[in-house]
Parts: sequence; structure tokens; C-alpha cells
Amino acid sequence: MSQTDQNVANAAGATVRSDINDHLEAIQTQNSSAVAPTTTFQFQRWMDSGALIHKARNAADGAWINVLKFTASTVTPYMNGILLAIPSQAEAEAGSATSERIWTAQRVKQAILALGTAGAVATVGQAEAEAGSATTRRIWTAQRVKQAILALTTFSPDFSATGETVTNDTLLEVAHGLGAIPSLVKVSLVNVTGELGYSTGDEITGSEFSYGLRDRGISILIDATNISIIQGLGIAVLDKSTFNDASVAVAKWTWTVRVWT
Repeated sequence: MSQTDQNVANAAGATVRSDINDHLEAIQTQNSSAVAPTTTFQFQRWMDSGALIHKARNAADGAWINVLKFTASTVTPYMNGILLAIPSQAEAEAGSATSERIWTAQRVKQAILALGTAGAVATVGQAEAEAGSATTRRIWTAQRVKQAILALTTFSPDFSATGETVTNDTLLEVAHGLGAIPSLVKVSLVNVTGELGYSTGDEITGSEFSYGLRDRGISILIDATNISIIQGLGIAVLDKSTFNDASVAVAKWTWTVRVWT
């Protein structure tokens, strides 16, 4: 290993010969030394024996550029000053590093497999299919499509209230909380104690509950806040057995209100 000033000075023959041999040794060993050459030139080569890095002088002869990294058995190149190492499996699978790397077939496969797992499209669940609001890509089975369609066509109210008290000559206000005037409202009279041929749970709807009787029946007022049931002097229905109109005993009935936006 040797470094010289790359200049053969005039001298006696043996001295010149020794100087030439020193220059040849410096060339052959790439100016190998743990210390950089004192005399430098454009594109000069230097093997830094301390760091085991082969370096080249830049075009301006102003700095050394790393070219190759040596170990006892390997040589790894640099690119733009960065050692081109093989990425680890973790780095390959993460896929986020921007440093230059030397890729093996194994690492490429690992990266592709990781990408496929991360981007895997799952089968939609029943709850998600029925809700119909998620925007994530999913694989749909015939079963899930059917469940989504059935959920879409089920006429479920957006608001409902049950067990509302029936009281003559009273305004009953039921707050629906929709913040807008509903597009559809259904008010039903529900039996809680058998009367006039009706049984507990029977529900009567589609009626003004008056049947021509004076001051009987209800009016329904709808706004963006409430469903208001204006109850008259009495609530009349047709007797299920006799088919004649009759006033109900209000304690035996309640109101159920259903609202759709």
C-alpha cells in the first residue's frame, strides 16, 4: 500500500527507479491508506483502508465521492452518496422508504405479498350491507345483496312513539325530532284493554275517529317539531261486533305515532 505525489523527479538512476516503483504501487493499490492522499487530482482514486471504502475525486477536485464499500467478502456500490444495501423484509413490506436499495427477487415477492394483504377486499358483513352507508370497497355475495335490498325496501319509520295517552278535549304534542316536516305520518289508536269487540294490541288507523258524531274525533297537525293530536269531546270507532259507532273509554286505548322523513 502506497501513496505518492505522482511526480517522478530528476535524480540518480536508482532513485528514479525506486520513485517509479512507488508510483506503480500507489496506482496498483488505488492509493490505499487510512489517510487521504495529500496531492489530489480530478477523478483520482483512493482506497480508504480504514473505512474500507473505495473513493473517487470529484470533477472539481474538491471532495471525495464514495464509490464502493468493501467487507472481507463483499462489495456494495454507492449511488448519489447512499450505500445501496438490500432492503430488510420489514422495509420491503412497509413500502414507504425512499432510499435507493438493491432489490432481490425474494424482497420483491415479500413487498408484493404485503401489498396484496394490505389492499385485500373483504366480504361485506350483514350489518354493513343493511346499513348501506359505508364507502369502503367490499366483495358482495348474493346473500348480502339480498339482505341489502330487503333492508332498503323495509318500510321502517324514522321516528315512532307508543303508549301516548288518549284524553278527551286535549291537545297532545309528540316531538319527533326530525327537524323538518315529515313526508308521512301515521297515527293509530291501540287497544290496551279489550273493548267494543277489540282485543289488547288491536290497532285502528286511517280514521278521524268521529263517524259524524258532533265534537268527536281528532285533527292531526304536523310541523317540523311535533305531531299534534287535537282530541275532541270523544273518540269514536265502529264496534267490531255490532258495526255501530261508539265512543271509546279513553283509559283502554293509547296512541301510537309513526313518522317518516
